[in-house]
Amino acid sequence: MALFTFTHIAMMLYVVYQGNIVLTDYDYLILNILRPRTDESQDVRFAVRETYPRDSVRQTQTSATIERLANGTVD
Repeated sequence: MALFTFTHIAMMLYVVYQGNIVLTDYDYLILNILRPRTDESQDVRFAVRETYPRDSVRQTQTSATIERLANGTVD
């Protein structure tokens, strides 16, 4: 019997910081992180065995769909 697990890879790209790459499991528990850090202003900790804070991470880009690519409405 095969056991499948799902993981997520989050790439955080910043102008000021050098960015980060985070590998999480299906529950967004951080399994590995390139640069652990703590954001004390938002009370968020990016470290192994911490939960990835999906609510506090802002998303500025929308994903490109086939329809948006076909219509030419992708920024």
